[in-house]
Amino acid sequence: MSIFAPMFLNSFFIFLLFIVVFSGFGQDLSPKNKKSKWGFVNQQGEWVIKPKFSEVKPFKEGLSCVRKKNKWGYINTKGKTVISFVYSDARSFEKELAPVRSLTPLPGDTRANHNQYKWGFIDKEGRLVIPFLFKQVQDFDSLGRSLVSLYGMKEGEQFWINREGKAISPPFLSKEDKNGKIKLINERKDGRKVYKYIYPNGTQITKWYLNDFSLEDTLIKVWLPSDLENDTLPTQAFGGNVKRKLCAILNTEGQEVSDWYSEIETFRFGYAPVRKNHKYGFIDSTYNLVVLPEYREVSYLSDSIYKGQSDYGKTTLLSYKGEELSLFSYDFIPFSEVLFLGVHELKSKYRSEKKYAVFDKTGKQRTGWYDKIHPASNKVFRVEELRLSIVAGKTKYLTQYNYVREESGELISDWRNTAKTSWKATREKRDSILTYLFVKNIDVLLDKEFFQNVFIQEFEVKKDELIFSGGDFHNGMALISKTTGKETKTKNIHGVSFQEEQKRFGYIDWFGQLVIPCKYKQASAFRMGYAIVGNGEKYGIINQKGKQILPYKYNLLGAYGDGLIPYLSNKNKWGYITLKGATKIKPIYDETYPFLYGFAPVRIGNKWGLINTRGDEVLEIKYRKAPKILSTTEVEVLESGVGYRAVKIR
Repeated sequence: MSIFAPMFLNSFFIFLLFIVVFSGFGQDLSPKNKKSKWGFVNQQGEWVIKPKFSEVKPFKEGLSCVRKKNKWGYINTKGKTVISFVYSDARSFEKELAPVRSLTPLPGDTRANHNQYKWGFIDKEGRLVIPFLFKQVQDFDSLGRSLVSLYGMKEGEQFWINREGKAISPPFLSKEDKNGKIKLINERKDGRKVYKYIYPNGTQITKWYLNDFSLEDTLIKVWLPSDLENDTLPTQAFGGNVKRKLCAILNTEGQEVSDWYSEIETFRFGYAPVRKNHKYGFIDSTYNLVVLPEYREVSYLSDSIYKGQSDYGKTTLLSYKGEELSLFSYDFIPFSEVLFLGVHELKSKYRSEKKYAVFDKTGKQRTGWYDKIHPASNKVFRVEELRLSIVAGKTKYLTQYNYVREESGELISDWRNTAKTSWKATREKRDSILTYLFVKNIDVLLDKEFFQNVFIQEFEVKKDELIFSGGDFHNGMALISKTTGKETKTKNIHGVSFQEEQKRFGYIDWFGQLVIPCKYKQASAFRMGYAIVGNGEKYGIINQKGKQILPYKYNLLGAYGDGLIPYLSNKNKWGYITLKGATKIKPIYDETYPFLYGFAPVRIGNKWGLINTRGDEVLEIKYRKAPKILSTTEVEVLESGVGYRAVKIR
């Protein structure tokens, strides 16, 4: 190697160091104040640019914007003016551009509207590359965007421009970043917010819509206002009447994939009802109309079945595809998960009444038309009908009940008169009405829930009237009644005046045959093969053959379960006896329920607990409501401050 090489290399590195140091000079200069004037010092604190400016900003990209009195310009690291002092405000350079504000009013601007000072952008040569147009500007970000606003825009409204000064987004009040997209939010004159999506570079994804929405959803329903009362092409979101909105479906790319409708309802199995020009039709999963709008109303019932009204009082069942399934009725209402009640309304100058029939989800009519149809029990409907009857030698219309098979729609029994009991009572005695009817000479209060869940007699209470119209099938038998044909009897119990039809209770089987004669003054439904019956004074128990298992000697009995029967003692306390009448659990409770899964809810005072068949307390008596037995190991209880919760039985 030549002896000149080391000298050459040393000189080269010194030269490079000189370039690096001096090319970065200015970045190491710091603003400093002296006697209310500003200049710049180096890292050693030595003045490099004398303090002669009213205000300075740090060097960026080799230049600093500085102010003399009320004018701004730019200097280099030597303190030399490179861009004249001709601006009312200025900011540092960022990627070769700097925001500056005009010094004097621009053409068309006046001091009266305070628009004379506007912002634009200059390059390092001082050339105005983006004109003075803006009320406010921000520095350009890494994507080459600057947020700007104009005079005359709403307070807080802004938009993005690119480095050429071109608007790349619409104005907006706020924005949210959403998985690589930007949701813009603005506001109409009426205060209603509008929403749209763009990409970060400003490319539009969707239009403005009235509702907030997410492009991550599979089906996106969006709304636009309409100018006319009838459906028309939608206007843009900032115009039109929002009370007359139209909607369409967007895909996740923001494209409108459906036509515009007054309403698009929930898709089920790939189909949805839509409304257009006040009429309903159906679209499929490709958003094509498969049923033209022809129904005045379409409503979802259940099990993907709709009802469609083509004219007033003319309604049919529809499939989820909009196919007509049934004959026309006045209306349809849900009856169970898979059954529906058809309604016919009969009107004349003499009377107005409604009739009901059961339809299945294929549209097939399963029963005849009746005044009332009760929900199916063991695949049998109990029905009521106003029928012509003869009572005490006089012909009159009476409400009667019967039973209809769910599968065939056939009647399985004779028509029987409903049994009614009415009363007049003061408010303080009204809560004791049912106790007076079923319990004689006992001062105890039993509510409606007791008689329907413990005594198990199915009846309706309407204001001051108790109505029995047959019982549902339990253990293959149903409780029915027979009126004697005599006039209604008036009686007074504990100061309450009752009007009661003379009736007796018995039982029919699945075929409608009377298997236990109507001879009991009181009776309950069968439970686990046994039923409670009464002679008007006391109660006993019969089996499914009608044999008396327990004699008439008890004030009141509850339903049989797990070998035990609740009974009411002469001291108004409840205990449990066996089918042979032996006391198994002493009467110490204020209320009891039948045993189920080996447990029974009991009440002392106003608190409930749980006992087993030995009378042992397995759940502390501390709850506000009777525990609901769910299984052999679990019950549901209501706890103060907690609500309903499941607990294990120890």
